Amino acid sequence: MRSTRIADNRNPGRRRVQGDDVEVAETLASLSDRNRLLDLREGIEQAKEALEVYERLNDTRRRASALCYLAQLLYDDQQLDAAEEAASQSIDLLRERVDGSPSAN
Repeated sequence: MRSTRIADNRNPGRRRVQGDDVEVAETLASLSDRNRLLDLREGIEQAKEALEVYERLNDTRRRASALCYLAQLLYDDQQLDAAEEAASQSIDLLRERVDGSPSAN
């Protein structure tokens, strides 16, 4: 397990230890879904952060899932074009994975 220090954006003076990137991204994705009912903007940012981690890890399945979360949040926030784009990207990633393209995980 890789461990690095990253800044906590909400409290710049505080540091947190980042362990497993997948766990961090899964937590962000879960929080983004929960924030759909509380704070859409925060949920959108968390979904985008989770997506960035999965992109860095080249995890196609989880990227597609994060894009679904993001699409729902954007839809709920009336950002319909962005929601459609996120949903479309998710579908494309899953098609690539099913088709067995070399870049799919």
